[in-house]
Order: sequence, then C-alpha cells, then structure tokens
Amino acid sequence: YQFRTASGSTAGSEISFNLGLAQDNSGNVGVGTTSPNTKLDIESGNVELNDGFGLGTPGNTAVLALSNDRVGINNTSPGAPLHTQISSSTAEAAIAKFSAGDGRSMSILQPDNSDSSDPFTWRTGNAFQWRVDSANALTIEAAKNVGVATTSPDATLDTAGVICANDPSTTATCTDASTVDGDIIAENSITANAFDVAELYGASQPVEAATVVAADPATGGYVTKATSDSSLLGVVSTKPGMKLGWETNPALRDAPYTAPVTLSGRVPVKVTAENGPIQVGDPLTVSDSEPGYAAKATAGQTTTIGIALDSHQNGKGKVRVFVNLDRSGRLPNIAGDDYLQGGDGSTTLTAGAANLASLNVSGETELSNLTVTDSTRLEGPLTVNGEAEFNGKLTVQKVRVEVDITVGGRLVSEGDKPDIAVGQALEQDQEEIQDTGEENRPRPAEAEIKGTDTAGTITIQTGEADVIETGAVAEVTFHSKTEQTPRVSLTPANEPAARASVYVEKTADGFTVMSAEALTTDTQYKFDYLTISSQAVDGRQ
Repeated sequence: YQFRTASGSTAGSEISFNLGLAQDNSGNVGVGTTSPNTKLDIESGNVELNDGFGLGTPGNTAVLALSNDRVGINNTSPGAPLHTQISSSTAEAAIAKFSAGDGRSMSILQPDNSDSSDPFTWRTGNAFQWRVDSANALTIEAAKNVGVATTSPDATLDTAGVICANDPSTTATCTDASTVDGDIIAENSITANAFDVAELYGASQPVEAATVVAADPATGGYVTKATSDSSLLGVVSTKPGMKLGWETNPALRDAPYTAPVTLSGRVPVKVTAENGPIQVGDPLTVSDSEPGYAAKATAGQTTTIGIALDSHQNGKGKVRVFVNLDRSGRLPNIAGDDYLQGGDGSTTLTAGAANLASLNVSGETELSNLTVTDSTRLEGPLTVNGEAEFNGKLTVQKVRVEVDITVGGRLVSEGDKPDIAVGQALEQDQEEIQDTGEENRPRPAEAEIKGTDTAGTITIQTGEADVIETGAVAEVTFHSKTEQTPRVSLTPANEPAARASVYVEKTADGFTVMSAEALTTDTQYKFDYLTISSQAVDGRQ
C-alpha cells in the first residue's frame, strides 16, 4: 500500500504524485521510502514530537523516553538531560558504557558490581572506585578516606605504593631524584611502623642489615664493613622508618650496591662478646676481631655506636641498639680493665683510675682511690680502701674508710638535731622549792643542744636551788639510732665545764652527761661533743 501527495495543482499544469507513506507485505512501514527495512523506516526527513515520546517493548516500561527536552533510559520521567536507570532486578553490570573504534572503553558500573575487564572503570556504591587496566587505582570511601592502589583505605590518604613529591615548576620526574624538589609538610607527626632514620650510601661490596659500617677509604661516599681502625659511621638499617636518598640519584646511580645507614633510632646490630658480656645500657663500639660487628666499649676506644637495649652473653649474635654516634672521647678518661660490669642487676665501676668532675651514686660504692674536683653525692654507703681526696663537697649517708682519709677543707656535719632533757641530778633540786611561793620560787635547771647526732654543743644551766646529788645532769637522744654504741668525746667549752668532774654514759640511742661531783647552782656549763660509731669488719674492730 502507498499513500501519495500531489504537487502542482495549477490549471493546465502537469500533476506529479510524491510518495508519502508505504507499507510492504511484511508489515514494515516506510516514510519517504517504498522499501522500509524496519517496522518504521523514515528516510530523508525529521520527526517532531510536541508532547514527549517513548519507546519500549510490549508489556514493559519504555526503555527510551523523550520528555521536556530530556532523555530517559529505562526512566519515563528523566531528571536530567540524560537520565539512565537500572532496576534492582536487572543483572547488567554497567549503567553506561562508552567505546572507541580502537577497542578502548569506559564503563560506569552499578553499585557493588566488580565484574569488569574494561581498562578504565568508575565504580559507584558505598565507595567511588576508579580502575585502570582492570586494577583498582583510586578509591574514595563514604568515610572520606582516599585509597591509592588499595580498595580499603584505613586513613584519610592510604597508598599501597611510593609517594613522590615533585616540583611542578620543573621538568623533574621521580625517576630523576636529583631534580625532585617537592615538599611534604605535616603540621603534626609523621608515623612509620619502624624506628630509625637512615641515609642511603653506596657500597662496593654487599653489606647486609645490622652490619656496623665505616667510611670506605677506597671510594668516597661509600661505606664498608667497619674494623677497629675504621672511620665509624653507623649501622645498616633493617627497615628504616625514614630513608634519606634515592637509588637513582647521580651519587648512587652507578653504585654496585646501596645500604641505608641509620643516623638515629633503634635497630638490630650484630655483636660479639669479645670484650665481655653485653648488658642493657652498655655503650657499644666496633669489634676488634670481627669486621662489621659491635662489642662492648672499653677503655681506649674514642667512638661509640650507641647503647645496648638487650643483653648478650657469649659468642656472636644480635641485640637492639639505640644508635647515637658519640665521638666525644669520654670513655678514655676511665683507664682500666672494664668500663661497666654487673650481671646481677647491680652496676660496679672497676676502673683503675678515673678523673671525674662530679660523681652521683645511688647504691653501695667501693673505691680504692677517689679524687673528686667538684661535688659528690652518695645515697648509699661509701667504702674507700685507699686514699680519698675531696676538693669539693661530699654528701654521703654512710662512709667507711679502711686506711687514711685526707680532708683538704673542713668536715661539716649536717642533719637533724637530737633531743636533750635535764638529767635526774638537776631535777631533784626542784623538790626543795615545791612549797615556795610563786614569787619567791627559784629558777629551775635548763639544758640546750645545738648540732647533729654527730657533733654539736651542749649548754647546761643549773638552777638557783642547791644541787643535792651527783649523777645524770643531761640526757641526749639521737635523731637516728646507730647500729652500734658510738664513741662519744665530750670537751669543755667554758671555764666551769673545765672544772666540773663529768663523764659520759652511752647507748645506741644516745648518751648521758654524768657528774661525779655535784655541780654548782646557778652556773652555766658548756661542752662540745663528737660521736663516732664503730663496726666490726672481717673480724676486726
């Protein structure tokens, strides 16, 4: 069937009929064509729709809709110039896919769908994911964490590869590290799951982690295994928390090997017990017998690597070390067999000679000779088996001297004042005045002490009443009880005391001033005292 229209209706003119609509035997309809190839075939013309348009399959919602200058795919009410929608029951992976003639394509996938071999993919859902060559490149989670090369970022920025900070004003690339001038700035801390800062060096021979290294005299800027006469640099890091340097730097590009040398921090270090067992806290230096190993520092070694954080008893092994290279030369001031000893938790200084500006000891200390030019404070006992010379101040709780002690200054006794009370011999004179009126009552006896348990002055003022007995005139009680009964020396400090016939009775708790003859009434007696405790040592008194 064909429907035609006529043109040229003027009288006397030729009339021609134009094809308008045609239908063939298969039911295809053609507009402007007599041979339609589809159900509706429009040729050489336009279609204009005023109230929208929809295309669909029988019994289903339109798959393509035109409405209000908007196009909807699987949506009859498009909310944007192009609005595509997939129902929850649809199994298609892609919401949209764009392909080029050379095989390149881009897909926008539906939520939580991971099936895609497209070189470039934008995934939506709980996270935005961009994929390149079927591998995840960038993930942005709902929690605002961004992951590079990881699908599960655990931080605001989580990268599974290397970060290169480049200067965009230059042509530098991260493969040419000498011209990479970018900065990484952190207002707070930068945290790494490692414990040291290392600097990259070249090496002519392999140097494994935990090796003690020194400057290589054969090649400038290189390191080699350290020996006793090396220029010590540090330790090869096992896993640097921060590494300074880049293998492609011109200074390292031609190096046969590279080694990250720890500048500071704690790292494993190969050690040997050649200088004795290593204890926690021991300073370490380079081994004399094993290149690349550390050993306990001894006298005569001017450089130390750091402080041991573990102990090591025999042979070779590894210990953790806090690396802090020290070239101050403080160790040579101690000349003896060993620097520090004490495997039972104690610390014993057994050097033959030591010149110290100051000495602080919190435990029992035994020295054969000691010269201190400044101040010394000991919180435990001090035993001197030889000579001791103190040019400064000595503060000690206990001191034991088995030979001579020479003091260039004064011996100063410091401590709390002991207690003193009037003795019984002076108290008895009060019995005679009990019946005396207040206004006529004589002044009673008094006793005063100035000093410490070790030394001081006692002042005894007898009362105005007659002294009727001999015996205890003053009783002194120590502030700190002694272990043994001390020796007490009492010296007259004024003329009445020099004429008095007195002696001392003593115990570990204190001493009593006794009078063999009655003291004179209303008289002041002054005595200086000095107490010295004695203690048996190895059967000697």
